[in-house]
Amino acid sequence: MNSLNKEIEGLRLEVKSLRSQPQDGVVSSSVNGGRVSIKSDLVLGDKAAKVAIVEFSDFQCPYCKRFAESAFREIKRDYIDTGKVKYIMRDFPLGFHAQAKQAAVASRCASAQGALLEMRGALFDGGRNLNEYYFKNMAKKLELNEGKFSRCLADKLVLAKVEEDYDHGVAIGVTGTPRFFVGRVSGEDIVDVKTLSGAKSFTSFKRTLEPLFVSNK
Repeated sequence: MNSLNKEIEGLRLEVKSLRSQPQDGVVSSSVNGGRVSIKSDLVLGDKAAKVAIVEFSDFQCPYCKRFAESAFREIKRDYIDTGKVKYIMRDFPLGFHAQAKQAAVASRCASAQGALLEMRGALFDGGRNLNEYYFKNMAKKLELNEGKFSRCLADKLVLAKVEEDYDHGVAIGVTGTPRFFVGRVSGEDIVDVKTLSGAKSFTSFKRTLEPLFVSNK
């Protein structure tokens, strides 16, 4: 099977997975006894927030791009920037997306220089054009330290963190992207976890988040 056929088959399976979810896309989660880890290097928002969202994403996933350009912006405005929610980003590069793993490395390298969201936006825009030249060109446009960025791209320890995220996702039942776990913060985990799959609307997230704020009062 050539690479194009593999990608088509992968997208077919991903669509099938998303269609199998309940209509509102929100289900109670029983992973790890209802707990999901929030330990990560990629965290947005107030560290003291009592509610968290854990996202598993792939930079070549069209559903992830759609979410990043729509609901995420509203979540950031209303919940992350206001200190209500901490947002944990985890990498889940799907096997049929050839550049997704290295793109995840590039996002971490940009994060190390304070340009996580800027690089994430550029990576989602890259689509099929993602490659080392693209990553380095974007680093230049973002005015990052190019030498430091290049060394980071080749750093196996950074790649290992991406692979750790993927393995963690598999362990808690992630099969496609984007996948979200939402819950109340308890130590280094979230509890009372709800799961959302696919590029859900801001309304779906709001409906899931608001009861958690009430339970924390």
